[in-house]
Amino acid sequence: MFNQHAKWLKVTRHIPWRRSIASLKLSADPRTSGARTTTAFSHQDPGFIDFVMNKKADVVRVYLPPDTNTLLSVADHCMRSRDYINVIVAGKQPALQYLDMEAAIEHCTNGIGIWSWPVLDQNCEPDVVMACAGDVPTLEALAAVDLLRQNFSDIKIRL
Repeated sequence: MFNQHAKWLKVTRHIPWRRSIASLKLSADPRTSGARTTTAFSHQDPGFIDFVMNKKADVVRVYLPPDTNTLLSVADHCMRSRDYINVIVAGKQPALQYLDMEAAIEHCTNGIGIWSWPVLDQNCEPDVVMACAGDVPTLEALAAVDLLRQNFSDIKIRL
């Protein structure tokens, strides 16, 4: 059904008399989608996000918010969007909060960002650039920054 809806959106986008429709919103939990638990069979296929990412960006958008405030900003954007399939990948478990609402909206509006608060050397050419998308990868990247700082105090890091 997802594939058919994506094809329909792509084809009907060029029909001048067709009115715009509300975007389809799908939510995926990365922890349970691939987990081998008793509830694993009731969740989406673990390859679903890979399948979605093979579609054109003019039809499908995938969002991986790192915290609750960015999730709220993404959800607001997706609820207002039209003529897309929006997939939001977010867990259901409590997680850390990194950005206040204003910073989260700015981060989501830009689509990508450099976080200045976890690193100390903003005005230098970095030795290492840490990149991540999503809640768990962000946690892991921040943990890696901390480990690098502890073991290599002179390294310049950008996140």
